[in-house]
Amino acid sequence: MLIELYFACVNAFSGQVLYEKWMIAAFNVFFTLFPPLAIGIFDQHLTKETLLAIPQLYRTGQKGKLFNRKTFWTWAGNAWFHCTLAYYLVFQAFKTNVARADGHTQGQWYIGSVVYAVVVYTVTLKAAMVSNYWTAWVHVALWGSLFVWTLFTLVYFTMWKGGAFGNMAAEVYGVSGMMYGTPAYWAVIFLIPIISLFRDFTWEAFRFNFMPEPNDTIRKAELLKGASLAQLLAPMRKFEETGATQDTNEHRGFAFSQAEHQNTENTVSQAELIRRYNTETVEKPDGN
Repeated sequence: MLIELYFACVNAFSGQVLYEKWMIAAFNVFFTLFPPLAIGIFDQHLTKETLLAIPQLYRTGQKGKLFNRKTFWTWAGNAWFHCTLAYYLVFQAFKTNVARADGHTQGQWYIGSVVYAVVVYTVTLKAAMVSNYWTAWVHVALWGSLFVWTLFTLVYFTMWKGGAFGNMAAEVYGVSGMMYGTPAYWAVIFLIPIISLFRDFTWEAFRFNFMPEPNDTIRKAELLKGASLAQLLAPMRKFEETGATQDTNEHRGFAFSQAEHQNTENTVSQAELIRRYNTETVEKPDGN
């Protein structure tokens, strides 16, 4: 919706939208729904065997490092950066370009559809970047979303000609033919998502190689074929020495409270309590 705000700034806030109404409704329902759904279900940063062998890794989530205010605003700022590039770069690319064969300039529905396509491609490729575990379903969700968008433009953008649905899609009628028949469209679709995500890719590569979290280091060891448990545990030693994690083998909780606080004054240890218990003088229950 930030792109619509940008467009409102150049149309005197007249209420004119850049996207066709059904395209707005379909964005979160058809074109960007399945990638986060597939990643949320099938993605995993480490195998279950590694997580069971190194339970300290769960400390990352318990300490709120995966999702917090900083993470939220970082993603929000990143989204603002991507949509700003998508809007202004597309408008600059078609500022002097004529898409129609008859020499007439393209209208707002053409530009809006191109911006929309750039956003769909950028969102899908960003989802591919953050995916750690590739399965067949993740591939279907990612590349299937782009296929659904392309199929949508071929069908919906020609629907008005049939007249069966009244004036539905009248604004974007014939836009798909102009888009796919223009070399500038293919250049924009290829270059702008790469330009938008280049900063993301560069930072993630730098962070993963030079400022890795324990999860990242173990993941690199995990990618080595035949990596032993000792190799996987090695990155955790330095992490544990800093006091960032606690020894999960230490017995804690109410059941072990006596042993845990055995050095506390006026506290009887569990072992001493057992030794004090006299089984000869105390009558045992007969079970009746």
